Amino acid sequence: MLTDPRRGGCRTAGCAIITALDGDAMAAKVPSYQDLMNPTLVALHELGGSGTNEEITEKVIELLDLPNDVVEQQHAETSTTAVEYRLAWARTYLKAMRVRLSAVNG
Repeated sequence: MLTDPRRGGCRTAGCAIITALDGDAMAAKVPSYQDLMNPTLVALHELGGSGTNEEITEKVIELLDLPNDVVEQQHAETSTTAVEYRLAWARTYLKAMRVRLSAVNG
C-alpha cells in the first residue's frame, strides 16, 4: 500500500539543505529523490496512470504542499529547479524497478 505523502511531506532526515553558490545555507529544504519516489507513484495514480513530466511535477508539488522557496530553488548544475531534477531521478529509479519487476513476473 502507498503511504499518503500529504502526511509526511519533506521530513528532516530525508531532505537536503540547498547551499547557494556563495556558500550561505538557504532555508529551502528539497526532498531527496528517494523521498519523492512514493509521491511520484501517488501522483501518477491520481493522474489516471500516466502524465507528462510537467503534470507529474505539479501534482507532486501539490501533494507535498511544497512552499514556493523550495519549488523555485534552482539546481546548481542544470537549468531546472532542484525539485524537477530530483523528480527526474525518482522517475528514473522507478522505471528501473518496474523493468526488473516486469522481468521477474514474466
